[in-house]
Amino acid sequence: MDRTQTMANAATTARPRTPRPWRRRFARLVIAFAVVLVGLAFLRNSLITLLLEDELHRRTGAEVTVENLDVEGLRHVRIGSIALDAPGWKGDAAQVLRIDDLSASVRLLPLLSGTLEFESIHADRVLVRIAERANDAAEINVMSLEPPKTDDEDEEEDDRDEDRTVRGLGLGTIEIARLEIESGFETDDAESANYEVVGTSAFNAILDPPDDADPRMAFTLAAIEDGRTTALAKGHLDEKTGGVEFRIDDVDLQLGVDLALSASARAFVSELDLDGVLRTATVGWRPGEDPTATLEVENLALTLPPGLDLESEWVRFADGRILDENPPLPRVTLDSGRIDLDGRNLLVRGNRGRVVASGGDEAIVPVDLSTEIRVRLESAEAATADQPIASWGMRLLEEAPFRIDVSLRDFKSDDDGRTVADLPRPVAEALELLTAQAWNLTATATVARGSLEPGTPISRDDSIVASADLWLTGGRGMYEKFLYPLKDVDAQLTVEDERIRIVSLSGRGPDDGRLRLTGEILGTGDDAAVDLVLQSDRIGLDEHLLDALPDSTERGLRTLFDQTAFERLQAAGLLVDEERIDVMRASLAEAKALRFEALDRDDLEEVDRLDQRIDRCETIIADGPFALGGHGRMRLRVHRPRGVGIPVAVEGDIRLEDVGAIFNRFPYPLHVSDGAIRLEDLAVVLEPPGLSLTTPAGGRGRLSGRIDLPRDGRGSRDVLPDLELTVTNDPLNPTLLASIPPRVDDGRTADEIPGWPGERRSEAVEPIIDMGLEGDLDYHGRIGSTETGSTFIDFTILLDDGSASPGRNTDGDAPDADLIWPRGFELDDVSAVLSVTDELVELRSFNGRRGTGTVIANGRYEIEDRLGTGNARLQKLAIEDYLLDFIPDPSIPRARRLWSRWRPEGRYDARIDWLETEGVSTIKVDASPRNVAIDTEVGRTSIEFDRGGLRFRDDVILVDDIAMRSSTNGVVDGSIRLGGGYGLSPESGDHDLEGLVEVGRFESPALDEIFRLAVGEGFADWWRERRPEGEFEGRFSIASGRDRSVQAELQPSTFTIQATPGAEETRGGGVVRRGGVVGIEDDQVRIGPLELIGDRDTTCRFTFGITDFEAPKIKGEFRLDAPDSRVPEIGFLTPPFSSIVGPSMLTTGAIRVSGDIEAVYGSDANEGSDATGSTDDDPVHYRASGAMRFVDGDGLVGDVGLTKIAGVMRLGLVAERGHATEFDLDARIASMLVEGRPVDGVALLGTFDPASERDAADGVLVDITEASIGGGLVRGRFRFDLEGDAYRLGLQLHDADLAVVARDVDEPGPPAGPLPGRISARLDLEGLMDAPESRIGSGRILVQDARLADGGSVALLQLGQLMPPIAEDLATARADLWIDGGEVLLDDVTLESDALVLAGDGRLRLDDWQWSVRLVPRGTLPGLSDLVSAVSGTLAVIDVGGTPGEPEISVTPLPMVLPPPDIEPMKDTSDVSPDETNAPTEESAP
Repeated sequence: MDRTQTMANAATTARPRTPRPWRRRFARLVIAFAVVLVGLAFLRNSLITLLLEDELHRRTGAEVTVENLDVEGLRHVRIGSIALDAPGWKGDAAQVLRIDDLSASVRLLPLLSGTLEFESIHADRVLVRIAERANDAAEINVMSLEPPKTDDEDEEEDDRDEDRTVRGLGLGTIEIARLEIESGFETDDAESANYEVVGTSAFNAILDPPDDADPRMAFTLAAIEDGRTTALAKGHLDEKTGGVEFRIDDVDLQLGVDLALSASARAFVSELDLDGVLRTATVGWRPGEDPTATLEVENLALTLPPGLDLESEWVRFADGRILDENPPLPRVTLDSGRIDLDGRNLLVRGNRGRVVASGGDEAIVPVDLSTEIRVRLESAEAATADQPIASWGMRLLEEAPFRIDVSLRDFKSDDDGRTVADLPRPVAEALELLTAQAWNLTATATVARGSLEPGTPISRDDSIVASADLWLTGGRGMYEKFLYPLKDVDAQLTVEDERIRIVSLSGRGPDDGRLRLTGEILGTGDDAAVDLVLQSDRIGLDEHLLDALPDSTERGLRTLFDQTAFERLQAAGLLVDEERIDVMRASLAEAKALRFEALDRDDLEEVDRLDQRIDRCETIIADGPFALGGHGRMRLRVHRPRGVGIPVAVEGDIRLEDVGAIFNRFPYPLHVSDGAIRLEDLAVVLEPPGLSLTTPAGGRGRLSGRIDLPRDGRGSRDVLPDLELTVTNDPLNPTLLASIPPRVDDGRTADEIPGWPGERRSEAVEPIIDMGLEGDLDYHGRIGSTETGSTFIDFTILLDDGSASPGRNTDGDAPDADLIWPRGFELDDVSAVLSVTDELVELRSFNGRRGTGTVIANGRYEIEDRLGTGNARLQKLAIEDYLLDFIPDPSIPRARRLWSRWRPEGRYDARIDWLETEGVSTIKVDASPRNVAIDTEVGRTSIEFDRGGLRFRDDVILVDDIAMRSSTNGVVDGSIRLGGGYGLSPESGDHDLEGLVEVGRFESPALDEIFRLAVGEGFADWWRERRPEGEFEGRFSIASGRDRSVQAELQPSTFTIQATPGAEETRGGGVVRRGGVVGIEDDQVRIGPLELIGDRDTTCRFTFGITDFEAPKIKGEFRLDAPDSRVPEIGFLTPPFSSIVGPSMLTTGAIRVSGDIEAVYGSDANEGSDATGSTDDDPVHYRASGAMRFVDGDGLVGDVGLTKIAGVMRLGLVAERGHATEFDLDARIASMLVEGRPVDGVALLGTFDPASERDAADGVLVDITEASIGGGLVRGRFRFDLEGDAYRLGLQLHDADLAVVARDVDEPGPPAGPLPGRISARLDLEGLMDAPESRIGSGRILVQDARLADGGSVALLQLGQLMPPIAEDLATARADLWIDGGEVLLDDVTLESDALVLAGDGRLRLDDWQWSVRLVPRGTLPGLSDLVSAVSGTLAVIDVGGTPGEPEISVTPLPMVLPPPDIEPMKDTSDVSPDETNAPTEESAP
């Protein structure tokens, strides 16, 4: 808002101003003006004008200008205008007064007597201009009017003269038609001045002379607004006494104040910044008396004046405390108010009001109140005559005695408890004492200074005194020295300066328990004296109460109610909750049912055990889910003397009922059913006989003792417990174990260890957890303090009706080898005596049973030194998988696999000694096995121990002369003696385990398992699949440590093995000639030289070596002499020999195969080699070579039968990853029969096909480089694929004896005689092995110089051609062949002689060599033969059926009507042997 608008508002609302001296000067101006008029009757215009200007200047000091003065006769004077300018001002702002059109009538008769009286005075317009400097609002133009002084003038005498002049004048009726009071401000610079009008107020004023009814002058003042006048004030002026009385109704408050109050009163009231509606103001004053005034105001608003030094007595209260900031003094608004002035006593009062922040801050909550402000308008020093009234007023405020009474009724805080209010200091101090957050408050507050009695001395040293009475209902808060939150607080408090007395206070705590508080506080600072009593019949023992206690008491009591331990136990799931209660309900129902059954059995021991279980279940259910704290009865005294630094003491008793307690040094949750705690300044005492309690597992007990809280000399307290805990029938449980404190090395107490209780456990309980102990406990212990202030525990625990389940309570991933007792070694009927301290866990005695076995043990563990010892004696215990826990970590996976496969059973005796040093456990086990049974591939193998034992030392097994016998399924496998040692890791040292096999069988499953352990899974699987049999003796030695080795030597007497796994008919071998040895050394196996004599005098002699069982390498030599190829030992042959000889290939008579092989299995450095199609069983590298000698061999090559083979075949093969890369065949067959035809001098060369389209090693080529049949030459090539069984055959026969080629030498009967003629042929054939339907081929046959039919037959054929008989044979034949699957198409078949030609076609079935051929005869005579052939071919033809070996020839007439005969269907061969169906009969062979 700009300054112009500000001044405008000031003019229209008549804001209060400091009284100015210009009012008195203006009065002088009026008097001077009246006196000057006296001379008007005697002087004329110009002279009178000069005199008037001079007189007005002399009396005011103003620059006076009079214009248009005119004297009309003796009685009337008119003046056009009179202007007065203030010195030191410029322009319009300098003009203080201007009168326009003034006329006056003078009474002549009084004038003759020397008295100046006016009959009337009238002015049309009077302007009073009040201007302020823009740069200094305290400088006003009117203040510049000051009459010039002479040496003998005295201002006080002038005032008395002026008063006499006024009283001596008869003014008659005075009318001012328009009185304007104008306000504005001046802005000037060095050369000019500007004046700006802010506001103007206009009035009409009339003063009536006295009459007979009232000797006083009556006057009225009316405001002019919008051309209308409104009556403002009426009153009387007593000319005789000078007394004035007037009344103002419904006018502006400030105007009323200015008119009604004295200067001193206005000085005080102006500081109140009054606002409101003035309904009535009455003013009275008589000379010699104090003025009186009464103002009745509606909606009176005022601000407590800062000049009274009230800033510290009115404070801002928020969030339960007095804020540090000093708020502005509040603004009070009253529905009705009254201002009374009686001389120097001023009273401002009002009812039904509100107090709001002066700054208009909406966040400050208004307060309903009534108030009275009494002021004695005097100061310690009287005002001097020349002192400005404003200055005097300020001093008056600083020194005047006063009393302010404020009454608050039903002052309610906001619902959200965030009330911010400006309040009297004593009221706020009382609320702060309660840290009040909510309230409904009624209060009276008084702030006073000095005495209001007139005449009493006033001193500048008078201090302000405050007091209050408060009645609070529905409050919420807490006592600042005992911060226990309360709600529904009803309280009565009194405040007298620094003393606050709690007459009564009652409120409900967070758990609705009611607390009562009485007492007194002297002082409001840190040195305040306190003496209070707190009482409650039911108070919650929770964080709220603990936080409210002094630090020392809180620390002591919090040791019994540890919130941190509670939260950690809860997070770890170690507290009783609803789920646990449900489990207990189910357990209770089960226990009751079992109890009835036990009663029926009259098992009183079981009934007693179940009664204890039922009692525990019922206890847990009755206690309910564990909650920290609870309720109790309390009477406490909170006190301290006055003084800085003296702590508040809280002493008294707390009676506990159903309370959950957790002691921070041993945080085992306890449910306290009864007991009392006495709080002392230096201790927390558990009142004898202590606290009755139950445990989370249902045990019952008592806690007694004290917690001392001595001062530590550093402003804090030590916490030194000295408690005893006794519990009976408490099952050992995880919560109890988690409560045992860990030991720390850095001086911290256990309750300061992160993660404990819950995530972290004490080292002392690890042995107990490892053992998995469970059972019912009776224990007694002490939780005490050492001289150094550290805490210790000392418990003796009795375990009864218990069990042990090692590893049950540990993480499944925890290393089992660190267990004191192996995982799974569960015991029943356990009883034990255990001692637990911070430094030592001692198992004084331990007895348990496992099945029919027993365990007796003892031990101790020193926590600080991390030293543990223990031993156990085990008798008649069963062999179970807990024994695996004695095996070091690296060997555990393999041991578990063996255990799962063997499923061992048996019994043993043992002694276990345990030692732990610096966290490293050492377990020694001495075991004496009684018997063992294991699963093997063929059954259950039993081992009986005759003598000896085992000693386990760390990762070493020592064998003490064990003698044992094994049998499987009732069959004795052999006997073994063992001695020495075996290390389970390289770091275990060098040890040798030696064994002697006195009688052994190769089929023994034990030998199979030994191979698995010593040689490897691969060899053992190969061995087992071939089911070896036989007997042997031997010895072995296993070295362990850094240089591990295995050595064994077996001396077999008999040995057989299956050549094909699962095929018993392939079993070969026999008696071993003396001297045969099988040796094993580390990863090498040496077999042989070994010679086996089998059935039918079959001899196998071989020498083999196997190395590196991870990637086995096999190398050896062999020789096999067999009467024929059908002996099972033939199955021992490897490729390529196995591909040549066998039941499905070549079968032989006497055969000898000799050669050498080399094979490498496993990974290969040649990672880039093509392994497509290879398997894990294929060797990475394979090489074999050798020779095969045949005598009277036979077999099939494709579909071609070979018999009476005599010759030598040399073979060589190289393969990589299951794929052959090199192949060599060099065969020299002296003689053999091919489909019964003798073939001699056969030379074969075979290799891989170098011209394969896909891969150089895709097929095999066998070239027939030499062969002879019937004197003719045979050449050819045979190719077959390695992958797809495809073959391709090309043969050429040249000039062979037709008789040899055409007849099987094995045909029965005498030879038919020579069949003259020579044959040449060509055949190209391809297809798939063992798939005749896939055959496709072509060929051609040419027979020359033959006699294919005798002369008689030819003569008959000639007659059919109408030719004369000629004695000639059919000497030449030719035909084209087309092979499609099992059928051969014969095309362009021609048989001819010089005179006759037979031409035709037909087909032949290869399965049985049945054929059908139709021949048409025709002659050779020119011309006639064509004609005759046409006729004869129409009349008759020759049909040939049967087989080529036994043709059936017939003449068929009318061939156009009768088609060629079909080949007869094949006979049903379902009842014929496979050999008879797979080959053509001898009669049908070509």
